[in-house]
Amino acid sequence: DFLSRLKSYDLKIDIHALNTVIIDDSLKLPGVNINIIAPKWNIMKSVTIDLSGFDQNTYPDYIAKAEPIDGNIYKENGEGKNGNDGKPGLPGFSGGNFLGIGKKFLGIENLTIISDGGKGGPGQNGGNGCDGKNGDDVILSQIDENWVRSIDWSIQENQKKYIYFKEDDIFIVNRSIMIIYKKYGSEGSKGGDSGLRGAGGNGGIAGNIEIINQMNTSFSNILLSAQGEVGMVGESGLGGLGGNNGRDCLRKCIIFNNRTVLFNHRITPHYYWQSPSEYSLDIEKASSGTVSSSVNDRNMIKSQSKAAVNFFEEVTEYQKISFQY
Repeated sequence: DFLSRLKSYDLKIDIHALNTVIIDDSLKLPGVNINIIAPKWNIMKSVTIDLSGFDQNTYPDYIAKAEPIDGNIYKENGEGKNGNDGKPGLPGFSGGNFLGIGKKFLGIENLTIISDGGKGGPGQNGGNGCDGKNGDDVILSQIDENWVRSIDWSIQENQKKYIYFKEDDIFIVNRSIMIIYKKYGSEGSKGGDSGLRGAGGNGGIAGNIEIINQMNTSFSNILLSAQGEVGMVGESGLGGLGGNNGRDCLRKCIIFNNRTVLFNHRITPHYYWQSPSEYSLDIEKASSGTVSSSVNDRNMIKSQSKAAVNFFEEVTEYQKISFQY
C-alpha cells in the first residue's frame, strides 16, 4: 500500500504555482520531501503539514529474542554456554524535508509544519544461558562387587552405643559403632549466563524545514522538528540452570568392640558391612548462570536522513515551468 511504500523510498512532491497556492487542509505524509514554490501563499484555516517519520516497530531479524545456542551447548569445562546477546534495535524513520519559497504569505499564522524523526525500534531480548552439564553418579555395582575404602571416602556419620552386661561375674561393655561412609559423585557444572540486552534503536533524524521569502521574515514559530526518541532496551535473558551433582554413595559399617570393665581387656572387634550400597537422597546443583543487566550496542545502525533538498535545482525547475506560460 501507499504508506508501506513511504518507508521504502525517498518520495518527493513538488507543488509549483504561477500565482497562488491555497492550503485549506492538513497533510500527513511521513518521510516525504515537499517543495512548494509560488509567489503568493494563502492559508485558509488552521492546518498542519506533518512529515514526521514512522516509528520503528520491527525487531532485528523480525525476532524479539536472540536466537538460542545452536549445536554444542557446553563450554570446554562443562559449564553451559552463555546466551546470545540481543541485537540493537533498528533506527527510526527520518522526517521529510520541506522547502517553501514565496513573496507574500496570507494567514501564515494558521500553518504549522512538523517533521520529527520516528522513534527507534526495540532492542532484542537477550538469549537464555544453557544449562550446565550434570555430574557423574558413583557406580554402585562397582563398589558392591569390589569395595575398598580409599582416601576419597569420608565419614559422614559416627554413631556410638554402649551396652553393659555381666558374663561369668565380669562386667563387660559392648560398644557398637555404626560408621556411614560416603563417596561423592562428581560435581555438576555451572549454568551459562544470560545474553546481553539489545540497545534501543536510534531515533530517526529530524527533517529540515525552511521557508524563504523576499522580506526575510522568520517563521521559526511554525516550523517544528526534533530528533526521534531512542527505542526501548531489550529484556534480559535467563541464566542457565546449574547441572545436578552426581549422586553420592553411602556405605554403612557396624563395629562391635567389647571390653571388660575391670581390666579394660579388649575382645576382638567384629565388623559388619551392610550391603548393597545405596544412593544419598540429597541431590545438589551447581550454581545457575547470572542474569546480565548490561546492554549490547555493538553494530548499532545509524539513522539516515532523507535526501537533502537542492535549492538551486528546485528554483531552476520552477523557472522552466514559468517560461512555458
